[in-house]
Amino acid sequence: MSEVQLLTPEDVAARLGCSTKTLLAHVRAGDIEPVVIGAGTKKPRRRFTEQAVAEFLIRRTSPRAADEPLPPKRNRSGTDTVPRRTRTFLTPKLVDDMRARAAAGEGVRAISKALQVPERVVWKVILSSDG
Repeated sequence: MSEVQLLTPEDVAARLGCSTKTLLAHVRAGDIEPVVIGAGTKKPRRRFTEQAVAEFLIRRTSPRAADEPLPPKRNRSGTDTVPRRTRTFLTPKLVDDMRARAAAGEGVRAISKALQVPERVVWKVILSSDG
């Protein structure tokens, strides 16, 4: 059986060129998986395997396909978060589709979900088309 070399958070942070605080943020986000040593729950002692560090680097440096969605961000409780502000680029086709759906009697929430656009953007388009 081969021995697994466990790295301290300080060693891993130095390899990644970041602080231990940033490394801990990656752990909380689920980007890198630590090995928890000991039975304490208040302040877990984390160590990292070479494989976990290598996988993290591969995921971070590999080019992402344009149509591949970004992984969800996680807050401290581990649940997915939604960015508060997103920039929506309205193409003429998207605006026409929103207006057509609204004219057909489809609700704002349904249009927002179908076109993956924030509801406030749908309202702006619909209200601007009335005048």
